[in-house]
Amino acid sequence: MPEEQQIKRAQILFSQKRFADAEKEFGQLISGNPHKAYYHCMLALCSLYQLKFDQAEKHAQEAIGIEPSSSFPFYVSSLVYFNQRKIDQSKTMIDKAIEIDPFDANYFSVSASIWLAKKEWALALQKANEGLAVDSEHIDCLNARAKALIKLDDRNAAYETINEALYFDPQNSYTHANLGWGLIEKGDYKKALDHFKQSLSIDPTNKYAKAGLVEALKAKYWFYRMFLRYAFWISNMKSKAQWAILIGFYVGSHVLRAIGESFPQLEVITTPLVILYVLFALTTWLIGPLSNLFLRLNKYGKHALSEDAIQCSNYVGLSFLVSIVSFVLYFILLKEFLILLAVIGFTMAIPISGIYNAEEGSKPRKLLMYYAAGLGCVGLMATGLNIAGGELMNKAFTLYFIGIILYQWIANAIVIRSN
Repeated sequence: MPEEQQIKRAQILFSQKRFADAEKEFGQLISGNPHKAYYHCMLALCSLYQLKFDQAEKHAQEAIGIEPSSSFPFYVSSLVYFNQRKIDQSKTMIDKAIEIDPFDANYFSVSASIWLAKKEWALALQKANEGLAVDSEHIDCLNARAKALIKLDDRNAAYETINEALYFDPQNSYTHANLGWGLIEKGDYKKALDHFKQSLSIDPTNKYAKAGLVEALKAKYWFYRMFLRYAFWISNMKSKAQWAILIGFYVGSHVLRAIGESFPQLEVITTPLVILYVLFALTTWLIGPLSNLFLRLNKYGKHALSEDAIQCSNYVGLSFLVSIVSFVLYFILLKEFLILLAVIGFTMAIPISGIYNAEEGSKPRKLLMYYAAGLGCVGLMATGLNIAGGELMNKAFTLYFIGIILYQWIANAIVIRSN
């Protein structure tokens, strides 16, 4: 097959999101011309969309080495880093692409997305506007501008921008999803649900819309709506502010406990507040997977949940089942180890759910998985020691309990850093 025809075939396969097939075609092309930067760029993108990050990085860097004066390899490299949450490296690459070619709106849309990830809303708005100065109808720049305006609490301008994007491309699945998320943050869950459904009718594979549909469905429960408001509030903060809030809650609970111990007459006030804090801390980890369990009974929700969400809710549900069954059996068999299993089953739901707070295939998820697996092994060891004739509060259980207490800090550090 002539090279031009093979290039067109590969490009068509790529546009159809048949990335494995496109990768084969570009692989054949590059074997005949290994010094063509464009082929390396396209192989990098094919690898990226198949989550083969190491290969994607390799091809992107080879493309830069071949054509260091071309902007496109730097743009591709920025996308590869961005999708791995390597934000600083992504910024370095896209800045270089813009320096080489300041007249490509695609580059400014990526730059705006990077500043959104850094929670620098004003800079994100600036980059989106710069991209729109190059191409006033650029959909990704319009969506980035709308996101930045929502975070800057300029809702009217944000919705005007989204409506403008819909005017230029009314069948853009991402724009409808973007509007849906903006409506969720505003608190208009019913309208948000309509836009997520419309987004998915255009593109049933849109994960951004699926995630939004799930949140909009769960928001019909008052308690989850309150949680969503808290989640948006704290997620809009930079990592230092998030840590200040988390530490403030923790220190505040200990201060209240100390006040209650020093002034027993105040315990009627301090004790409920400390209990509320503990419930709040547990809820932030467990409300997502537990609400997903209920959502699976909904005719829309059971189809909208991602494999990740279903898997998480399954494991958390299993963990609670172990806890409940062990607790019931204790009163029948009166065996101490069943109390340990009940406590471990309940508390293991926290690190299990935490695993899914990090992106699939990412280093943070692997770290959280290892931590949860380690805790589970220590918990089983504590149970085994008790069955062998040891005491209930043995050293292994003490180590497990310390691990659970430390988990919220370690997991928050891993997740906040990855965001």
